Amino acid sequence: MIVLLLIISFTLLFIGVFFQKKWFIIKKRAMHVFFKEKNSNSFFVNKNGVYVVAIGAKNVIRNISISIEVIKESNEIKVTECNSKYSFLKRGLFFTEMYQLRNLKKGNYTISFPNGLTYESPSISFLSSKKILIQSVLIYEYYPLFKRVFSIISIVLGVNLLWLSLLLLAW
Repeated sequence: MIVLLLIISFTLLFIGVFFQKKWFIIKKRAMHVFFKEKNSNSFFVNKNGVYVVAIGAKNVIRNISISIEVIKESNEIKVTECNSKYSFLKRGLFFTEMYQLRNLKKGNYTISFPNGLTYESPSISFLSSKKILIQSVLIYEYYPLFKRVFSIISIVLGVNLLWLSLLLLAW
């Protein structure tokens, strides 16, 4: 019984660490596209697949709509809005996953914001009016939310089962 618990706990730990490591590698390989004074910039895709556009600002961005265009060799790429707006902190900026780019092939792309890089967020109070300035855009390979949550749950269950089996072994 204890050996079975040990095997299950190590298996869950291995699966969780594997998926988390893959997620961190994807985040590390993310492409930063900076916008200083112009509203468009180019980026290069090394691998075919689905990519996510995360918009970074000093504040957390939630319910805003920013128009975005992605072009490859004068062909416009279809941009869809993300269902879950996952936010994370990287290099002092809050990034929010806003858009998905499906079926990107290897090559050079141009991303642009036709309406500019600032967004006036509507506020209830006159004192808290916020002008959000988009400072950076992060483009990376899509990694499903299910795999992220599954990896965290499997690590927690694996650690708990490991402690339980070690307590039963010592008892």
